[in-house]
Amino acid sequence: MLWIEVIGSLTFVSVLIILVLAVRKKVPFVNKYFFGIALLFLFCGVLLLNLEDHEYNKIQQYRLWNIVNGKILETKITGERAIRPQVTYSYLIDGVVHVDSTNLDTPGFGGRNNRRQTATNILKNYPAGSMIPVHVSPLHPEESKININVPWNVFGIMGFGGFLYILGLSGALAFFVSKFSRNDI
Repeated sequence: MLWIEVIGSLTFVSVLIILVLAVRKKVPFVNKYFFGIALLFLFCGVLLLNLEDHEYNKIQQYRLWNIVNGKILETKITGERAIRPQVTYSYLIDGVVHVDSTNLDTPGFGGRNNRRQTATNILKNYPAGSMIPVHVSPLHPEESKININVPWNVFGIMGFGGFLYILGLSGALAFFVSKFSRNDI
């Protein structure tokens, strides 16, 4: 559970920030509306961290799938606006040939020429006719992956969720510290 470790670290940082501000007597008065927004940020941060942790763990499970040799049948660049590499490959399980294809989780943004160049560079690593390791689901042999790296967007969303969590927790702690320092509790 990666997200629990992240939340623990972020909580420590948030508490440290508020304690430093409280010691320096620089915690402003925080009203209940600010507190509500802080709780909303806190909830959204925890939700994003939890969802992306689930995605991260799902991708890590692919590493436990059976590995068989596969053969690349075709590589091409697809798409008009979102230009991506496309790799079609086959593999043999229990005498049955399975064919699958993937875009290798390549992001479809950036300048048009840059996307085309990126797709071309990626496809150089997957020439047609070459043999590749294929990760195959033990329960569903028609499911396979040739690229089991965690995509960039999982870490991006986790980072944004962590930012919302720190913002929300800091706001909530500031609310309580300002109430305590004003003896309004």
